[in-house]
Amino acid sequence: AMSIGIFLLPRGSAIPLHDHPGMTVLSKLLFGRLRVTSYDMPADRPSPSKTSMLNPFSRGRSAIRFRCQPPRTTIVAAPCSTLRLDPLCGNIHEFEALEDTAIFDVLTPPYNDRAGRSCHYYSIADASLDGSDEVELVEIPWPQGLSIVQCAYSGPKCWPHQ
Repeated sequence: AMSIGIFLLPRGSAIPLHDHPGMTVLSKLLFGRLRVTSYDMPADRPSPSKTSMLNPFSRGRSAIRFRCQPPRTTIVAAPCSTLRLDPLCGNIHEFEALEDTAIFDVLTPPYNDRAGRSCHYYSIADASLDGSDEVELVEIPWPQGLSIVQCAYSGPKCWPHQ
């Protein structure tokens, strides 16, 4: 199973720091220029409970905190190679549009709250803990002002059996 989507980001907007638990994502920049900041998912990260994507604190669960290595920050401009993240490498990331930008995403498997693949958002709690270069991230609720609009695909049928 997979899900696909196109994200349209006006210059200066961003998809905040978020994860893709247990997922692989391919992102193709269709047009524009983007700053990508990504963190590797630590192998010892506490497991989030199965929560709603709209309110990760809805069941009395406290915010998850964990340490990770410093981020990688890259600026990409279309046309460019396809960006890829997997369950550990680059799995926590943020996109910031430096120009009007469109990103085509393929996620596999797709987000699924019941299967423990909810989207979680993060902020930087502390950098340079104990003099190290590690960064502490803390889970936050759905970011205020973030709006993701879903639209059903209404183009030609994609599967031969339909």
